[in-house]
Amino acid sequence: MKVILPVVFDNYRNRKDGSAGLSFSTQELTTDQVLILHGCMNSYGVLYYKSGEKLLKSELDELDGVEIDLNNGKTQSQRLRNTLYILWEQAGKVGEFKEFYRVHTEKIIEHYKSKLK
Repeated sequence: MKVILPVVFDNYRNRKDGSAGLSFSTQELTTDQVLILHGCMNSYGVLYYKSGEKLLKSELDELDGVEIDLNNGKTQSQRLRNTLYILWEQAGKVGEFKEFYRVHTEKIIEHYKSKLK
């Protein structure tokens, strides 16, 4: 699904995980535009913001060519975290999940580091 709207970039918030929350405002939207935006909630996509200039066809073509590495709407890291969470649940939720996750991801890292030359 593609959404192209003129927007005002309002704000950004740094997050502790290194990501950022972005805030944009639009002009008044039609019902169809609202439905499209609602349909995009919680989905992954690509954001291209260009301040004060018209988008070129070559830029739109480039955006259409961007590939997002997702599996069932989740990134690989989200899939790993979710899998480890289920493993933690099945093991009886012993201790805090945060520590369980740290220990098991460290084991994965060490496994692959041992294979490096």
